[in-house]
Amino acid sequence: MAVIYNDRNRRFNEQLRPAPASFSDVQRQALNTTLAANAGQVYTALDPTNDIIPDQQEIISQTVWSDGTSRLTSFFTSSANSSSNGEWYYDVYDGDPSNSTSAVQFSVAYGDRLGSGSLDISADSGISGQTPSKAVYSQYRNILLAPNDESFTLGDGVSTDQIIAINFSRARYKERLDPGNFEFWLSGSLNDSSENVFVDDSTSVTNPTLGRGGKVFNIVSGSISDGVYNSTSPTYVGLAYPDSGILILDAAKVSSSFDVDCAKRNDNTSDQNHYSFIQAVSRSTAADSGKGPSVRNQQTITSTFYFVRVRNQNYNFTNNPTFVTGSVGDLKHSAMVNNPTVYISTIGLYNNSGECLAIASLSKPLQKTFFNELLIKVKLTY
Repeated sequence: MAVIYNDRNRRFNEQLRPAPASFSDVQRQALNTTLAANAGQVYTALDPTNDIIPDQQEIISQTVWSDGTSRLTSFFTSSANSSSNGEWYYDVYDGDPSNSTSAVQFSVAYGDRLGSGSLDISADSGISGQTPSKAVYSQYRNILLAPNDESFTLGDGVSTDQIIAINFSRARYKERLDPGNFEFWLSGSLNDSSENVFVDDSTSVTNPTLGRGGKVFNIVSGSISDGVYNSTSPTYVGLAYPDSGILILDAAKVSSSFDVDCAKRNDNTSDQNHYSFIQAVSRSTAADSGKGPSVRNQQTITSTFYFVRVRNQNYNFTNNPTFVTGSVGDLKHSAMVNNPTVYISTIGLYNNSGECLAIASLSKPLQKTFFNELLIKVKLTY
């Protein structure tokens, strides 16, 4: 435990002994013995059995959006992104990308196993069919699927050659996306007032599938508040990989089920299916801000608790220079004689070599005298 006392204050032992007149000689001698034994104390050893509670875990969930709101209500893409990487992916910002306060919230890409829906980037090399959409599909397949698995297969057994990939950075999803706590609303077209929403089915799954990308849940038609729509025969539209911060949607099913035109498959053509998906999300939010996407992350916090017990006879002196005067360190204020009053503001945790490993700051200084004791709980989180 950190100290508010050091060796130069040993002489305070005589000046600060609180010896009330009512004390008998025996009581006075006992008090003096106790003070002498504790004068110059620098550390207090913690009892591992009674003073330390290690490895206490709790799960914390919070929004992934950088502004701390529960729903993302504004959508921006960068013109620089469109010109340089638009064939591959789009970053979605919460504000004007030229503004330093805006930040990327998630990225969206379109993948096609056969390479349709984007421009051929390898025609000059004599190798046809090498397109961004094919590369994107292969990338996510390599990250999320087993080596012998060629395509993404949904909960209804249908495999898809077209995907819309929603990717959150590690800074956004922390350890994982919070299963059961994300939803995206989509609006089919500018003139279509109907909105559709999808969630994962983690609320009804007790033993999720484990894959290369961690736990796998189905993405189905439904909402956070109402759960899975038609749970006996849900509409499967994709796969959620919360441990990897990735959502994979079947572009064809999203198009047919939610009336979103994001499954065009023209050869050597920039169909921009991923941008069409972003527009569908943005239109839904524009119609009703309460239908902006809501996504939460989840992380497990491990804490160790240290109970620091400050006895009445301990740590009643201070190294603060205002406490003393003169070259020999006499008490500056006579009122402190027989009645020292100091304030504890920080606690230091040291190892057996005397090296300070952590410092805990109290919310306010705590008064300490010979006539009171303190119990301070320090929480070390990692």
